[in-house]
Amino acid sequence: MIILVIVALLAFIAPLVCERIGIPIVVGEIIFGLIVGIGVALYSWLVGDGPVEFGESLKFLSLIGLIFLMFLAGLEIDLNIIFSQGPKTLLKAAMLFEATLILSYLAISFLSGVFVELAGVDTFFLALVLSTTSVGVVVPTLRERRSSKTDEGQAILLAAIFADFATMTLLMLYTIGFSFGSDSANVTVLPMLFLAFLLALFIAIYLVGRAAIWRFPNMLARFFRMDDPTEIGVRASIAILFIFVAISGMLGEEGSESIAILGAFLAGVVLTLIFQKRELLEKQLSGLGFGFFIPFFFIHLGLTFDFKSILESQSLLFIPVLLIVAYLVKILPSMIYIPQYGRRKALGIGILLAARLSLIIAAAQVGEEMGLIDQSLKSVIILVGVITSIVSPILFRKTFPGADAQ
Repeated sequence: MIILVIVALLAFIAPLVCERIGIPIVVGEIIFGLIVGIGVALYSWLVGDGPVEFGESLKFLSLIGLIFLMFLAGLEIDLNIIFSQGPKTLLKAAMLFEATLILSYLAISFLSGVFVELAGVDTFFLALVLSTTSVGVVVPTLRERRSSKTDEGQAILLAAIFADFATMTLLMLYTIGFSFGSDSANVTVLPMLFLAFLLALFIAIYLVGRAAIWRFPNMLARFFRMDDPTEIGVRASIAILFIFVAISGMLGEEGSESIAILGAFLAGVVLTLIFQKRELLEKQLSGLGFGFFIPFFFIHLGLTFDFKSILESQSLLFIPVLLIVAYLVKILPSMIYIPQYGRRKALGIGILLAARLSLIIAAAQVGEEMGLIDQSLKSVIILVGVITSIVSPILFRKTFPGADAQ
């Protein structure tokens, strides 16, 4: 119970400190968790106790936080932006993601013969992890530079949204296939049946929701009222969330929890399609998620961070190498924007898109649960995500002029 009080206090203090020093709040929550984790580990070492267990209640709240994080990530996918940008901008975003995935795969394939950390690691999965982009870092950075409404800003936002959507879709497909084991019949038939059922549910909820909005607009207007004491919009959204989570977790296999987490992402996309004018609802859900559940996930990550495995392996050398790769696989494909925006802005686009935080951590968590990566590599990935989320906005400010400076 004491640890829950500590985590709740950290969740309250973190935003105040992060706003003052100018770093993303989720980065601060992980850092606070790391500090507490180091303190607890040092205390246990001094008194001679074994590893500290933080209890099932904190693990449960952390899991709910991860589910909410994936749900809100899906809610950030603004398909209106994708459709409004036109085929040329969308094609460039797709080309950038495809090039990033290919470069990531080639880089991991090469490094697997050099570093023991990558021995036996699923190459394609790790390439997917490196292909993620943090919309949660991209959006506030663009707003700060007053570039979110410019052509360049919209192109960056579209590239980030496309990368998130494509990465999580491929990760979902890959995880579903992996969860059925190596039996050839199961691998080909069962994942496709499950995916077809999940997509049918997706379409059914979308069609019912759109029809309800068309036929009962006044009743559904309650979903977006500030003074509604029942908070019916939040209740309906959470119901849709856990419908997808529950059905996705019905596989009953080893990876069912991981697939359930990815199902939360799909639930967010459903709400994006149903409620195109959802600013108030999204604000309420974000307040519930980032105000309570999600901090438990990030702080728990810091508390359970595996310092020992990094220190005992060659990971201290591997971290800067992976960090360089994380930037190169984003910067090199971004050069396709040179003819349109110039070399400096293309470089800035690649640097900002290299920021990875929420989704890379969620993907790493799923990978560890599925047995695709180990605890040590997961810790390295988290560190890379934290570093890029701090460094990328700073470098972007130096390479990409804001709209007020143009």
